[in-house]
Amino acid sequence: MARKLLKIASLLAVLALALGYLALWRVAQAPVGPGDADWEFAIQAKGWSRILTVDGAPVHYLDAGRGPVILMLHGFGDSSYTWHENLDALAGAGFRVVAVDLPGHGRSGLPADLRLSPQALADWTARFLDRLGVEKAVVAGSSLGGNVALALAADHPDRVDRLILLGPLGYMADRYWLYHYLASSTIVRGLFQPLFGPWVIDVALRGCYWDSDKVTPRMVAQKAKPLARPEYVETLARVGSEYLGDDLDALSLRYPKIKAPALIVWGEADRAIPPDRFASRLHRDLEGSRLVLLPQTGHLPHQEAADIVNKELTKFCR
Repeated sequence: MARKLLKIASLLAVLALALGYLALWRVAQAPVGPGDADWEFAIQAKGWSRILTVDGAPVHYLDAGRGPVILMLHGFGDSSYTWHENLDALAGAGFRVVAVDLPGHGRSGLPADLRLSPQALADWTARFLDRLGVEKAVVAGSSLGGNVALALAADHPDRVDRLILLGPLGYMADRYWLYHYLASSTIVRGLFQPLFGPWVIDVALRGCYWDSDKVTPRMVAQKAKPLARPEYVETLARVGSEYLGDDLDALSLRYPKIKAPALIVWGEADRAIPPDRFASRLHRDLEGSRLVLLPQTGHLPHQEAADIVNKELTKFCR
């Protein structure tokens, strides 16, 4: 009798998993939506949206204002849109602000032979600066982009005037090793990719905010627009596999050698990369750095607390 009940329970569990998978698959088929039409109109009307070629692939970037250059690097699965609350303010303060879609993200293509490790992306960023004709810049990075900024400062110190790091993924930890191994699994990638849709962006973005009510449907739709590209989800999986791991571990050992002045901004309510585990450590490793912790703010302080962050960045860059 017990064995029969166990079989029935097992069948019910398998059926529940299958139905759950099917339900998520159906949700993932929802259309992306129009995005942030006001933002799209603004960047076109102002002439900010531009394209050039690096390593044989198109690169989309936003170029606003005139003056000393601030290069802005977004995080994992994001794009130059993440700076939509910052570009006007920084350009108005007298800076040339360049916000790039990193390879395979946003509207940028992915060079065929480019490895998506911190060091490889830093080398790519140096080549992007070459194409812009910019010798040296203030480099600002959010999350993954913060690590690219750190790698650029470590490998190409002559290209970095100052560093601005917003909740960077500076160190490997148990949870990130798990992400690395899962993203490296062909089976896991094959199972997950059909489920990836705008709903994932919505859940992730709300998890990045302290006040999730600030996450709007058009913001989600704008960040989900790259899903229209068939290869996009595979690119994200490659980032988890190639970016996380030994390369990031090795990079973290070099932080104390970085000499560029650094401003570190972290949301106290950041659940993605908790400041109590990482902020003070990075502050110690970057000699002379300044650490700003923002209360009631999550993983994207430049979006959720834009007014405060814009003032801090302007003051630091001057």
